[in-house]
Amino acid sequence: SFVPIINCLTEFGTIEQTVNKAIKDYEVDLVVIGSHQSHSITRFIYGSHTHTILDKLNCPVLLIPESFPYRGIQSITYASDLCFDNRRVINYLADIAKPFNALISVNHISLHENQETDTKTKELKSYLNTYQPNILYYHVNEFNVKKSLLKLAVSGDTDMLVLVHKHYQFAEHLFHTSVSKKMADTAKIPVLILPESFSKSETPFTAEEPDHFCYKSDNLR
Repeated sequence: SFVPIINCLTEFGTIEQTVNKAIKDYEVDLVVIGSHQSHSITRFIYGSHTHTILDKLNCPVLLIPESFPYRGIQSITYASDLCFDNRRVINYLADIAKPFNALISVNHISLHENQETDTKTKELKSYLNTYQPNILYYHVNEFNVKKSLLKLAVSGDTDMLVLVHKHYQFAEHLFHTSVSKKMADTAKIPVLILPESFSKSETPFTAEEPDHFCYKSDNLR
């Protein structure tokens, strides 16, 4: 049976500096951290290691809630607003799901479809057909994205929630709150946060892209 190699590291510096160095030195594909529920006041006073990691690492991050018991992965739920080409994300999730034979559901959360999203929905559905029957598409008729995601997280119908972390400029940040950070603070199931670089390419990964994507962690979003 497979036995992983486990190394223990002790480094000086901030948590993001330490993890970024490990990503480079060990060619890391996935960062796994424990998460715990926090509130805005405590984050303002003490800061949040989880938020810092999401903002500073250009690598997928899997957040495991405190005291969460492992129960296998049978269903993966990816939530998207369809504002970018999702093929890169779908390919990545398909590779993760394959060893577990897990079902992937793609959830587009919005109050209503418009002409632009309708076109993107058709394109995405057409692409998903190549993965049938293991990837399904759903339109969730809900205005409040966080509320809808929390429903998914507590429904018991999914074992892992997947989001792409968006990075706003300062002016945009004043009017937008990060859904991925909210879910990191509140979700009671594992949450896989993919970096914004997953939304920058309109094509799936090439053989060379993992080097560019994972290991150049100093090239922040």
